[in-house]
Amino acid sequence: MFLRKFLQDRPASLPHGAGALRPFLYVSILIPVVLFSGTTQGKTPAPGAQVKKSSSGPQGGNRDSIPGRGFFSPVLVGGPRGVEVVLVKRGGDPARLQVRGPGRTLREKDAGKGSLLRVALPVLPGRGPYSYRFTWKGGGTPWYSFRPLPEKKARRVRLAVYGDSRSNPKVHRALALLMAARKPDLVLNTGDLVGLGPVWSQWERSYLEPLAPLGSHVPIFTVIGNHEGEAPAYFKLCTRSGPKRAWWSADVGPLHLVGLDSNLPLGPGSPQRRWLEKDLAQAAPKPVWKILLLHHPFFPACPGRKPVAKVRELLPLIVSRGVSLVLEGHDHHYMRTFPVVLRLRDSPSPGLVCITTGGGGAHLYPVRRMPFTAKGVETWHYLSIDAGPDRLSGEAFDWKGKLIDSWVMTRKGGAPGPRFWLGSEALAQAGKAMLDGVGPLFLDKDFRREISLPLVLPSRLLPPPGMRLLLAEGRGWTLSQAGKALPGKTWKWVLRFSGSGLPGEGAWPSLLLDLGTAGIAGRIQHLGALPLWRPPGPWLLKGAGIGAPGKIALVDREGKKEVPGLLAAGLQGGRLQVRFFSPLGKKKTSKPRAARLAQWAKGTRTECLVLHLCGPGGKRLQSFHVTRSYRRFQTGWSEEDALPGKGWKVRVLPGARGKGWGAEWEISLKERWLPLPGSGLMFQVSHFLAAEGIAVSSGPLKSDLVPWPRTMRLLAPPKPE
Repeated sequence: MFLRKFLQDRPASLPHGAGALRPFLYVSILIPVVLFSGTTQGKTPAPGAQVKKSSSGPQGGNRDSIPGRGFFSPVLVGGPRGVEVVLVKRGGDPARLQVRGPGRTLREKDAGKGSLLRVALPVLPGRGPYSYRFTWKGGGTPWYSFRPLPEKKARRVRLAVYGDSRSNPKVHRALALLMAARKPDLVLNTGDLVGLGPVWSQWERSYLEPLAPLGSHVPIFTVIGNHEGEAPAYFKLCTRSGPKRAWWSADVGPLHLVGLDSNLPLGPGSPQRRWLEKDLAQAAPKPVWKILLLHHPFFPACPGRKPVAKVRELLPLIVSRGVSLVLEGHDHHYMRTFPVVLRLRDSPSPGLVCITTGGGGAHLYPVRRMPFTAKGVETWHYLSIDAGPDRLSGEAFDWKGKLIDSWVMTRKGGAPGPRFWLGSEALAQAGKAMLDGVGPLFLDKDFRREISLPLVLPSRLLPPPGMRLLLAEGRGWTLSQAGKALPGKTWKWVLRFSGSGLPGEGAWPSLLLDLGTAGIAGRIQHLGALPLWRPPGPWLLKGAGIGAPGKIALVDREGKKEVPGLLAAGLQGGRLQVRFFSPLGKKKTSKPRAARLAQWAKGTRTECLVLHLCGPGGKRLQSFHVTRSYRRFQTGWSEEDALPGKGWKVRVLPGARGKGWGAEWEISLKERWLPLPGSGLMFQVSHFLAAEGIAVSSGPLKSDLVPWPRTMRLLAPPKPE
């Protein structure tokens, strides 16, 4: 189960229909994690120690990776009932917690017994400084200094925020030292503290050890990520509101903090949703700032990543209840949105700012420029926020201390600059759906010079005044409106080509959607290019068997570079045969262990050849694929057949002289419920390198990964002689 949750964190960067590739990713992800999880980096197990495989923590004295002093530095854990201190030590002897103030006054309380202790700090007056330590028979910890959390009446609070601190203790520790130097009052972590929550040794290596310079002195509030997998260790070490409940709220100075468990249901009627509605309704009114903390982002900017529906559905609730700032993780980069408004008439309102801060140590993800993106940086980082009664100011620093972003938010005006209207997403999706339905426009003697563009607008969404379609590029083309924009109705436009002859490649038109509203971020959005395709070439199916292969043009995702490839297709007895060879890819080699470790550090190398079958208009019907991946801690590349379903076969074709590779598909159109070629069935072959973000295509499919091509191949039955 935890593997399934782990993979949810991977960007959806595989082509459509490549779902069978996921089992191979599971294997490549799990191998190094299991090998690394048995020991702690930089530590030597005690002589004769036995490695425990406990999912809930050290029991009966965990000696596998506890330092020679016999304990890890304690962690101050913030929560709805104040601050608790957690200690992981060797042995189960009873312990006591001692606290002293500036006047050396001691307070002492029983901390219980066992190898994992969690005890509440006493309520302390003022700001200290105070110090604490644990003692037990024959041992104890040194004194650790700390300051109590600011009280509700405090006017100023400083926060440090980061997330996804798993997988790289070196980066995590560097960020902890930088945050400690800024002397925050508390720290927020947006989840994914470890790579595999059920593996206890990962909590030691990825959380307890690197957090020591910060967590032993400053209270840390956490939310649970998908990598924790609701593991018992999280509830023993981190913020909670119950033994198995990871959502919470707390008041600190002028802040009302709310933490959610975005792994669990959030829909109407769910326990967490009912609690959230009640908590926000009871939260103090202005001037308290309401800040929401959760793992999965409202507005993903990672290529291929889509919003989680149950998270997006919270927007009306949190906006109506006055939440000003959302802090998220899951995507391993820094991204800040423009203030988000749900309705155009609310554009003067402060809006909701969402910040994705997932650069705590996990491997980084690229940031795609989106209409809602005010700032995006692919780097390890942390966020520092200063909060006052009427003002929030934030600064983001990378893991070497360089400033990468800054912003200010006021109570009345929110963050300055344009707003992002959520309805613009629905309008852009409608425009792209309209383009997908246009169908192929063949550049031949039957080329259509006038094209109807019916844009179906979403119901219950009032189009902004002045909204229109625009042409980008396209010499010789004109675009005219033939109706009004009304919610739930069809908005008609007419596209005409007035040039002489046939349009050339430089005259292909692209469409833009102009929302026509001032002050809205992403006002003009690119919908895509019209599907202008060259006439069918020598790849018409002439009869039985596969014809002699020849060269075709492949284009990258930007439609710019061309690389050679080989493609052959045929139809025999109702079975479609497609053979594709690509010279891309690396030579199959055997590497020494050091090189394999370096390869592992860069991430799994996975290539995928994908065959897409699409019907009239370019609508994708079914996809088939075969993968090749570099397995971590194994030698060279391994070529894997995809698991065929009913009615299709696939085999891998070796490359020439160790470079390149190919695949051959055999598909029964009848068994796969696919239309016969006479109905306009078309195909496309894509080559995708997951690690490097490269995609090339030979076919007519429009998607996020593959552009409109420069060539197309029509499968049609042979004409009668």
